[in-house]
Amino acid sequence: MKLYVKNLHEFNKSKLNQLYKREKNITMIYSLKGIYEIQKDEIYEINIKDEEIECVQIKEYECILDKSIIKFGKNQNQIPFDHILVNIKKEIYKLNEDSLVEFIVENVNNNIKDYYFNVKDNLNTYEIKNEIYTFLSDINNRII
Repeated sequence: MKLYVKNLHEFNKSKLNQLYKREKNITMIYSLKGIYEIQKDEIYEINIKDEEIECVQIKEYECILDKSIIKFGKNQNQIPFDHILVNIKKEIYKLNEDSLVEFIVENVNNNIKDYYFNVKDNLNTYEIKNEIYTFLSDINNRII
């Protein structure tokens, strides 16, 4: 699930580098016939099941939780002729290596295109909310 913070607009990325970080490069293919992702020289169709969004309050932070489900479909042997290829660099930040929550910054052509928290477990647990709050408090102290 993706968790967007309404009032988090800009932040100093160089300050985020003090946190645990890893990077992942992905290639997306967009066409009128579908969305695909290239992984290890294989092309997979992406199936998205839209779910309703939920407004969530984490202390003073207003958030939007997108519960949409993204699943990888079968391996594709060809892609539609008319398509757009997008290379995305995902920067994945955590408070520490064992964190339950990831803060993801997606870059296209060295420009930030999206940022959100990736929440794998139930958001209603104390540990998850506390970790998000700690992360947000840390980022909030670093906003430009």
